[in-house]
Amino acid sequence: CPGNAVSINLSAEWNGNEMKCSDIKSRISAREEADGEVCVAAQEGLQDSCCIDQCEICDKPQETDFVLTVYHNGQTKQCTEVDIYFYEKSILASSEECSATKSDHSDCCYMAPKTPCNLCRRGDTEYFDLMGTNSVTYMNQKMACSDVSDMMFR
Repeated sequence: CPGNAVSINLSAEWNGNEMKCSDIKSRISAREEADGEVCVAAQEGLQDSCCIDQCEICDKPQETDFVLTVYHNGQTKQCTEVDIYFYEKSILASSEECSATKSDHSDCCYMAPKTPCNLCRRGDTEYFDLMGTNSVTYMNQKMACSDVSDMMFR
């Protein structure tokens, strides 16, 4: 499926059994080569019944911020949890819900730097271990070192 968007709600017949499309995907991806006969046959035979144009909060080449939280459907969630919601509900990219959510939460998306800043790098080749659970004040906020480091990769 394009973008690996296999519906978890749809079922199809595979090897004589009615199975959830997500189970078929799991079985095939764990056991079959991408260019193998079984994989190619599954792609050709199941694409129309199992693949969906899955909504994702960020369009490629943008990345989804996994630290940022947003208010979605009455709850505070990480941006990546909104993508999980889209997957679990099989929300289509062409749906009004997808368009509205993407518009409301555009701050979830960013362009990854070509060479990300590494908080624990010193010089060209020396690296220190990140003490992720330690707290620091950064940008007038108290946060964990791991969160500061994550922010530098955005």
